[in-house]
Parts: sequence; structure tokens; C-alpha cells
Amino acid sequence: MRERTIHTVLWYGNVLAVLVVLLLAAMLPTACTDNGLPQEQISDLGEAIIFSATAGSGTRATGEIDDAVLKGVSSTGFGVFACYTRQWRYTTTTVSPDFLCNQKVKWDDGVNTWIYSPLKYWPNGEGEGIGAGQSEIAHQVSFFAYAPWSDFTTTSTTSNAPANCITDCSQTYEQGDPWVLYRLAGEEGSDPTTQQVDLLYAVCDYDHYGLGDGLCNIDLTKPEVTKRVGFTFSHALGIVGDEVTVSISSTSALKTALESDATIVSLTLQSITIDYTLTSKARLVLYARDGQPNWRTVTSENVKTTRKVSLLGINHTLYSSSSGTITDYEGWTDKGVFYIPIEGDDYVQRARITIGYTVERTGDITYPATGEATVTKNVILHEQSAYGPGKRMNFNITLDNITLSNE
Repeated sequence: MRERTIHTVLWYGNVLAVLVVLLLAAMLPTACTDNGLPQEQISDLGEAIIFSATAGSGTRATGEIDDAVLKGVSSTGFGVFACYTRQWRYTTTTVSPDFLCNQKVKWDDGVNTWIYSPLKYWPNGEGEGIGAGQSEIAHQVSFFAYAPWSDFTTTSTTSNAPANCITDCSQTYEQGDPWVLYRLAGEEGSDPTTQQVDLLYAVCDYDHYGLGDGLCNIDLTKPEVTKRVGFTFSHALGIVGDEVTVSISSTSALKTALESDATIVSLTLQSITIDYTLTSKARLVLYARDGQPNWRTVTSENVKTTRKVSLLGINHTLYSSSSGTITDYEGWTDKGVFYIPIEGDDYVQRARITIGYTVERTGDITYPATGEATVTKNVILHEQSAYGPGKRMNFNITLDNITLSNE
């Protein structure tokens, strides 16, 4: 974790106070600065900037979160970046999050609102004249947010701590759109499901220019925002393999796929293993367009990685001759893996699904009465309709080519 130092000070109107604050600031390492405004640009105490957060329809099809997810955000808090551009319009190449930088905003049941500290106030005052690229209203602030908030300093190998996955962010001195860095939980070839974090990004509540292009909460001023700066959070990641069902196409297919003179006594599902090839990390730029997350690749290193999720010892009877019926397996739940919906230059994200099963049979047979076998299905994620941010990709596997090993 690199050290960061405060570069901006609060002005109190006398030189001595300024010098003291400067000396203290130079000694304090921090992830972001307080960045107070000069006293003459602080609005009245009644004009503090306050925030709100809401849930959408709560479906993975729309990418919006539901009330349950929002409740989780209220406990962990969300991070806010704010860029103060004075009379200038927000411009990607020149802005920096110098007004708020990864400010934690959390829910307080006692006052029934979202709170943060120290409070920020809407800047006021007159502009210096309007020119090219400038707005007619001076003292504008643009806001961005993500959740859950991460302090980038605390990691855990056993829990879904935000810093396990959200590992870095923009700094106050960096020009460009605010961003956070996301990496998949776990290590190479491991099961990430107990450590992973569902990254959310904010779609704005206020469309300043009325263009309907998703560029909201941009160039806001106090006269426009009468109550709160609002954020509606959506899913930035996709999830794959959250549910897996296994079935058999038909009993006749079972018999013809094996030996014609054999009688199938039972077919039992034993295991499911999914090996993933995924993008390990990427930057989420919080300046979203058209309501979609703005993912950017990290090109300085190899970002291809693997993860593996297994369920062994299932012992589920898919077919039994005593009943003559096929019973689908639907016991694989809540084992989905979050993935970043952006592809690498030299690989595609994919899943290799391996189904292990045993077959018991009688009659005129060559092989042993009970045998073990596997079937493998390969899935390229971006070729599926359920690929993308906020979407849930489940697997329905039909065993229509049953074979046995020669053991």
C-alpha cells in the first residue's frame, strides 16, 4: 500500500493557521485528502451536500439491485468521488477527484439517513467569466459512486471483505475519470465463492443536460439539487454457474447409448466440476455511459486466470428402473462465480463443465455391472445471451450421449 500525502489545506484566514495545517498535512499519509474549499466559497451551513441511495427492479436481467442488496450496501457503505470544476464543464482529460475521494457514506439507523464525515458544502460565489467549454452556472461538482466501500488496507482469506476484490482507486492528484480496480477473489485454480465481492456502480438520479445518455450527476450546483445527490446502484459484474441442472434426454436414449441387450437399473449423478478461464482484474471507470459499466483492461500484466468450483459426493439418482422415471438434479445452488465482462486480447472467458456419474445395469453385458464415466461441456461465455454485467448465466446439462469406461 503506497503512502499518500495531503496536498490541500483548509484556509482559516490567518497565515499562522495555514502554516500549521501545512506542516501537519505533510506528515499525514492518507488514501485521499479532505480538500476543503477556501472559506469564501463555503455555502451556508444549511447547504451541506447529502446523499441518497436507492434500489432498482432487482433483476439480473436489468442489472439493478434489489432491497436486500441495498441493505447490504447500508451496512458496508458506498464510496463517493466528486470533482469540483468551478465554472468549467466536466471534461474527462482534465478533471480529478479533488472534492471527495473514496469518501465512505454509510447508513445511520439513528437518524434514518446516509451520513459521512467530515461534511462537505455546496460551493458558491461568482465565476470568472464564461468562455469556451464553460458553463453559464459557476461552481459545479460532478459525483460518482461505487459499492461496497473499500479502504484497500484490510484483506481476509476467509470472508468476503471488500478489500479482497476492490484493491485500488483514483487519487486526488490523478487527472481523468474516477475509477476503482477490481480483481477476482481467490488464487489461481481456487474456489472464490466464499471470498468474492459483488461490485456495484452508481447510475445517477439527476440528468443535468437532459440528454438521456446516462451522463448524470454531472456539473451539478446547489440550485439544481434541492434535496440530495441520489445514486441508483447497479451490478457491474456478471455471475456464472450460480445454478446447474443435470437431466437425461429420455429412457430410450439411455438404453440405445449403452448396449442394446442391457437393462439399465440406475444412473446416478456423482459430481459436478466447473473449471473457469476468466479475466483476473480490470478498472471500472465510474463515468458510465448509456447506463452501462465502463470497464477498461489492465494491460501492464497478464490478466488471464483460472478458478475451479466442485461439488462431489452428490449421489443423486437421475434414473431408476424401479420407478421408470427420470429425476432432474437441481441441487447445485449459490455456487456462482462473479466475472468481469471484458475479454482479453489473447483469450476468451470460458467454462468447462465436467459431469461424473455411475451406471448400474443387468443382462447380456460386456462391461462390469457398474461403471463410472464423465461427460464434458465447454461454454464460451461471451457467446451466450446471458453474458454481460448484471446478468446471471446458469447451466442446464442434458446427458444425451451416455458412455462407460472400459474398467
